[in-house]
Parts: sequence; C-alpha cells; structure tokens
Amino acid sequence: MKAVFIHDHIFQRYKNQHYSNGKLNYAKLAYYLNYFDCLDVVGRYKIVDCQPLESSRSDGECIEVTSVENLSTLKGFFQKNKIYSKLLEKISEADFVIARLPSELGSMANRICLKLGKPILNEVVADPFECLWYRGDISAKLYSLLAKIKLRKVLKKSLWTTYVTKKYLQDRYPSLGRTIALSDVIIKDTEKAKELSDKRVYKIGVIANPTLKIKGVINLINAVRSSKLGLIISIVGGGKDSDYEKEISKLEFVEQVGYLNSEEDMNDWFKTLDVYVQPSLTEGLPRSIIEAMSFGLPCLGSNVGGIPELLPSDMVFNPKNTDRLRELIDEVLLDSDLYIKHSNYCLNKSKEYLFSTINLKKEKFYKDFISSSY
Repeated sequence: MKAVFIHDHIFQRYKNQHYSNGKLNYAKLAYYLNYFDCLDVVGRYKIVDCQPLESSRSDGECIEVTSVENLSTLKGFFQKNKIYSKLLEKISEADFVIARLPSELGSMANRICLKLGKPILNEVVADPFECLWYRGDISAKLYSLLAKIKLRKVLKKSLWTTYVTKKYLQDRYPSLGRTIALSDVIIKDTEKAKELSDKRVYKIGVIANPTLKIKGVINLINAVRSSKLGLIISIVGGGKDSDYEKEISKLEFVEQVGYLNSEEDMNDWFKTLDVYVQPSLTEGLPRSIIEAMSFGLPCLGSNVGGIPELLPSDMVFNPKNTDRLRELIDEVLLDSDLYIKHSNYCLNKSKEYLFSTINLKKEKFYKDFISSSY
C-alpha cells in the first residue's frame, strides 16, 4: 500500500535532498510506515547552501519527498496549475492520502480526493485564523478569515479527522465524519518530580523561533527583565542568524541554543531547566509543554488554544500579560511547596500522553480508516 502525506511544511532542499528542523524528519515520517509500505511526501521548500545535519534528513528508505513552490507567494500563484498537476499525479498513484491542516496544499489535496474518490484522512494541528491574525502583517490579518472559512468547509466534508486538542479545535472546526483527539507528541517515559533547588540563577526554557511574533518570546523576555530574581531564558529554536536574534543575544539573561535535532540533546536540555514557559499568542496543543511536563518541570502557558486543556488556571496567563507572567514565575520559584505541587501535576498530566497509550488509539483509528476504504 502506498500513501501520500501532504502539508505546507518548509523542507530545506540541498542538492535534491530534503531536510527538516525535526518536525518532519525521517524519524517522524517513518511512523506512517507502520501502516503503509511506502510514503510520498509533498511540501514546500527553501534551498540552502550548506548541507544540514544528517539527523534532520527527511527522505530515505521507502520515503520520497517532493517539494513545490509556496502557494501563498506570487511565484506560487502563477505556478498553481503546475502544483495542482503534481498533487494530482501523486494522489492518483497513492492508495491513501493524509493531509495535515491547516495548509494550502492540504486543502488542494482534499479537493482532488473528492474529485477522484480517494480516501483521505485529515490531521488538524492548529487554528489558521489565530496563526494568521497574530502573525503581525496586514495581509495575514486580511487572509485570516478566509483561511478560517476554508478549513471549516474542508472539514465539513471530511470523513476521517484527527485533532491534536480534546475540545478547542473541534469546537471551532467541526467535522461531520469520524473524529478522534490525538496529540502528535511522543512521550516514551516520564522522569521524577522535581524539587526546588537553592540557586542564585534559575533557568527558564522555551521552545520557539524567536522571530515568529505568534510565539510571544518578547513577552517572556519582558517578564524576566522585570523580575528581581536571577533568571536566564534558554531558547531552543530559530537559526540564531536573524536581526532580532542577534539583538536579543546581547541580553545577558538570554541563552540561544538554536535547533536541537536529536532526542538525546533535547532530553539533556530539559534536564537543565527549572521552569518551562510557553508564552504563545496562539497554539494548537503544544507538544513542547507535554514534553517538558514529562520531566517534572513546572510549566506555565498562555491561555490560548489547547493550553488550558493541559494546565489549570493558576498556571496560565493571558497572552501579552507580562506582569502576570512575571508574577507566576516569581511565585513558583519562591515557594518550594508550590513548585513541588506544580511539578507533580505536570508529571501526572504528561502520563496521559504516553506513547504506549496514545499509539493504541491512533493505531485503531488508522487501521479503521484503511479498512473502511476497501
């Protein structure tokens, strides 16, 4: 059996080979080989001059990546027919289609599947309206409502749909077909609860590309700047080469780690932290919080998307409310009992997302999808 996976993910293309920053590298894509003999992947691309790390390689045995122009750009607009033809070719050759939404390519794939009668499963991972609205530029705000309408239209006709949230995305983008809540996080095991250490400097972790306004890193920086505690922000994500990243690197309390491609490196990084914060302006269900929880880290997050499904009210703050964020950071680091309470809560909550539990539900859903199409 052959499947095609379609998403607007931007692959790094180097000499006709494709790489990903960890979200869709070979290790992540290979999961689908549990159900299909081979996988074609279609996404967008960015040409790079230097070869990325081999651990970030996306194509490999039984997985082929095809990259096309960005449909949201002027160049992509004029190549729309060419992109449609490429998707039509890939979908025609496949037995099954998996589209990760929201994405322009995913929406196009749904139209093609309806036309061809091909079985398609949609994975909904974010709210396109909020992602575009909080991006910052006028063009994105203008397009946000159309993107919202488009996704709703697609999902009304979707027979098989997974959501990363338990309620938030389902309420905003309902599907009349068969649905299930499935986080894409993979927690293999959990650590022990943490206790508050007596330190002069505490480390706060965040996984985000600092250049993306929707990740709210500037709000975390402002909150830490106003705290009287000794704090360091450790940022995983970003290329460390943008003007903004160069600017914040001058701050003595900011540590920019960049991308960490291996699971071992990520685990080692989590173990250096005292608190994890997700200050995003919009989210689906952030896997980074769940991963941090599994290390017993007290986690704080903004009151958006699926974050309130993970954290109680005394661990969330309104996005951009830097004063409240600073108060929460100070409270958890000044009260050892509260620190242990938050650590235990996060550790226990993360166990709901253990791979052994999630995979059983996911396996049944995917197998039902495949068998229903015969």
